[in-house]
Amino acid sequence: MSAEERSAMMSEQQNFLTSLLEASLAGDTSKVIGLIRQYSDEQEIQPHEVIVNFKDGSKRTALHFACLSQPKISKEVKKDDDIVEVLLSKSKFPASIVQSLISLQDENGLTPLMLSCQKFHARSYHRIKKIVDLGGEEVIIAQSKVGGTALHYAASVGASKDVITLLANKGKAAINLLSQRSGAPLHWASGVKEDYSETLETLLECGADVNATNQGGITPLILAAATGNDAHCRVLVKHGADRGLILSGNITVFHIAADMNQLVTLKALIGKDTDTPEAEDTISAKCLKMKNDKGETPLDLAVQGGHLKCVMLLSNESDEEKAKAFMEKAQSEWKTIKLNEKGHCNDSTQEAGSQDPSDEESAKHSAERILATAGSVSEAAKVDGASFKAEGNAHFAKKEWEKAIAAYTNAIQSNPADATFYSNRSAAYMGAEKFDNALYDAEMTRHIKPEWAKGFYRMAMARLALERFEDAAVSAFEGIQIDEENDELKSLLQKCIKKGRKQHLEKKKEGDNDDGKENVMALVT
Repeated sequence: MSAEERSAMMSEQQNFLTSLLEASLAGDTSKVIGLIRQYSDEQEIQPHEVIVNFKDGSKRTALHFACLSQPKISKEVKKDDDIVEVLLSKSKFPASIVQSLISLQDENGLTPLMLSCQKFHARSYHRIKKIVDLGGEEVIIAQSKVGGTALHYAASVGASKDVITLLANKGKAAINLLSQRSGAPLHWASGVKEDYSETLETLLECGADVNATNQGGITPLILAAATGNDAHCRVLVKHGADRGLILSGNITVFHIAADMNQLVTLKALIGKDTDTPEAEDTISAKCLKMKNDKGETPLDLAVQGGHLKCVMLLSNESDEEKAKAFMEKAQSEWKTIKLNEKGHCNDSTQEAGSQDPSDEESAKHSAERILATAGSVSEAAKVDGASFKAEGNAHFAKKEWEKAIAAYTNAIQSNPADATFYSNRSAAYMGAEKFDNALYDAEMTRHIKPEWAKGFYRMAMARLALERFEDAAVSAFEGIQIDEENDELKSLLQKCIKKGRKQHLEKKKEGDNDDGKENVMALVT
C-alpha cells in the first residue's frame, strides 16, 4: 500500500470515527447502528469489533459517548430504543464482548458506568441498572485512576435515591472505599455547594461511615462546613458526625462555621447539646471556648466577619442592637490590635487608598482554612475548576475582564485550593482596574502557594497600581529570592524602586521627611 493510499485510509477512518462518536454523544440510535452495520459490512468484520477498535484520543468508545448522551424522550421513543439499551442488549453482541465493553476504561480510568453516573436525566436509572445487571459488583467497584468508583461519581452529582441504593446494595465494598486523597462517596457528596441532602441521607442509610476520614484526616462534616453547605452540615450532624474534631491550627468545625457565616450549621452543632445537664462539659461548650493558633474563638471569627446573626447566637444576645454594638466595639478593638502588631514602620508605609492591613490578615486566615481542607477537594470538583479556568482564560485573552473574573470565581468555588485560580483572577482584576481586589487575590495566591514566585509578582503589580511603591518593591524582591532567574520580577523591582524614589523626592519637596521609607528603600536596592 502506497503512502497516499495509507493516508487516504487513515483519513476515511478518522471521518468515520468522528461521525460515530458524534452520533453516540447525540444519542442518535438509528444513525449509530447504521454506521456500525455499514462499516462492518464494508470491512467484513463483526459489528462489536467496530465499537471495540474505534476510540478517540482519550480511549473512549462509542459506548462511553453514548453513556454521556442526553436521551431523546417522547411518546414515539420507547425506553428500549435508548442508545445504551440498544448497544448492550438489542445488538446481540456475545456476552463476553458486552462484558469487555462495559469494563473498558478511558485514559482516566473512567468506565461507561462511571460516565452514566455523572449525567442525570429521566433515563439515568435505567441505563445504570442495565450496566449493573450485566456487569454485577465487579463493574460497580472498579476504580478510576483517582480511585473513584461509580458510586463516588454518582454521589458527587447528587444522584437520586434509587441510583445510590442500587449501586450501594450491589457494590457494598464501594460505600466506604476511599479514593486517592478525596475520600469516600460521602466525602464526594458533602464537598459541593449544591444541596444534595437526599443523596447524603441515602448514603448514610446504606451504611456510609459519617466519620470516615480521608488521607488528609478530613471528615465529611469538616468538608461540608469548609464548602459552606449548611444543608449538608445539618444532615451530617443529625446522623452523629463528630463535632469535636480538632484540625491543624487548633481549628474546629465551630470555627469554620462561624468564619463562613453558617448560622444553620452552628444551630445544629450547638443544638445537639441542648438537653445535656452538664453544660460546661459538652462538646459545644468546649469548642466555643477553644482558641485557634491565632488566639481566636468561634465568636471572635464571627465578630471579625461581621456575621451578626452568628454573633447573636454565640454570645447568647437576643437583642439585635446590643449584639451589633458589641460586634462593632470588638471589631474596632481587633483592628487596633492588628495595626499595633504591624508596628510603626508598616503604619508609615500605608498610602492613601491602599488596602486595609486587616484585609491582608483576612487573606492569610482564609488561605489557612483552605489549606486545612485542601485534601478533600473531589476529583470532579477539580475537573470543574479546570474547565472554568479555561473559560476565564478565553475571556481574559479578549480583555473581557468581568466575564473572566466571573469564570475564575466559579473555578475558585469548585476548587478553592488551586492558587492559579486566584492568580488569574488577580490579573483580571488588574485589567478591570480593581486594584484592591487584585491585591487580595495576590495575597491568597502567596499564602496558598508560598513557594511560587508568581504570587509575589501579582502582589507587586497590585501594590504598584495602588502607588504603594515600597511595598511593591519588597514583594518583587521576595519573589526574586524564590526565582533568581526571573527577569520579569527583576524589571518590576527596578520600576518600583524608581517610582518609589520619585515619590519620596516629591514628598521631601513638600516638606514631608519620611526617613523610614528612605532606609527601607535603600535596603531593597
